[in-house]
Amino acid sequence: MKPPTHAISRRGRLRRGRAAHRARLDFRLDNGYKSGAYEKTWEGREDNEHMAEILGRLGPGPALADQLYGELERKYRSRKER
Repeated sequence: MKPPTHAISRRGRLRRGRAAHRARLDFRLDNGYKSGAYEKTWEGREDNEHMAEILGRLGPGPALADQLYGELERKYRSRKER
């Protein structure tokens, strides 16, 4: 028996959310969060907001965390170059 469609989409959203938060945590740690070097707010917005914006553009898939990490990295680096 197949689970109802709404149950699948709820699980999918949960998996997507976990992958996104893990990618953001890894990104923060890789960019100096523990040492205090990481700037959580850039371009006038918190990294959570940047993450939500990027997630809105990314489609589902197994590479979601890698894609999100790469986009966060690109945006974070570009703000340092300005």
